[in-house]
Amino acid sequence: MSSDLPDKPGTYVLELLLESDCEIQVGRHGRAEFSAGWYYYVGSALNGLRSRIGRHVRLEKPRHWHVDGLREHAEIVSVFFTESRIRIECSIAISILARPGAFQPYPPFGSSDCRCPTHPVGFTHRPELSLGSGWSHWDAVSGSQTC
Repeated sequence: MSSDLPDKPGTYVLELLLESDCEIQVGRHGRAEFSAGWYYYVGSALNGLRSRIGRHVRLEKPRHWHVDGLREHAEIVSVFFTESRIRIECSIAISILARPGAFQPYPPFGSSDCRCPTHPVGFTHRPELSLGSGWSHWDAVSGSQTC
């Protein structure tokens, strides 16, 4: 499981599959409609990738972040991550949003502490996601990691 992940600071991208349309509570912003599809949520884990990703993988937890509401309805298929003490989640979210077919599910979902339009990026169909060198991939279904 997530115990195979490094316990170092970094940035991660959750690859989530939402199999059917649903309404999700987005913190104090109210409820929002999310259409079925693939969602890529970008976050930072400056206190350690293992604990932050492990929290996202668990279903039983108190709601703290906007993504917790999406996670109640969507399955984590995989996680991309890179070790770094530098906050790069905004530039990664913006680069994913610039890909063909990307859409903003609900601004300011997951980005209330920055100026980004959104931190989850949606796609109707699963895109081919490559984030470049220095990124690793963890398959949440099998629990295996690749670099």
